[in-house]
Amino acid sequence: MDPAEGGMDFVEDFVRPGSQDGVRLDIEANYPRTIITDRIAPENVHRLIAQIRFCSGLS
Repeated sequence: MDPAEGGMDFVEDFVRPGSQDGVRLDIEANYPRTIITDRIAPENVHRLIAQIRFCSGLS
């Protein structure tokens, strides 16, 4: 495998920003229903999951 491919071996398709309705994670609020975070890490994953459930109505 070419090292330049990196994580691309797991990506089947790309979604253009704004083309799908739903909850998104981002570093700034450019779209409705955006959860702001600078990273996904063990110390914040429970908070992020709770926010995703709240925003998507799964609580």
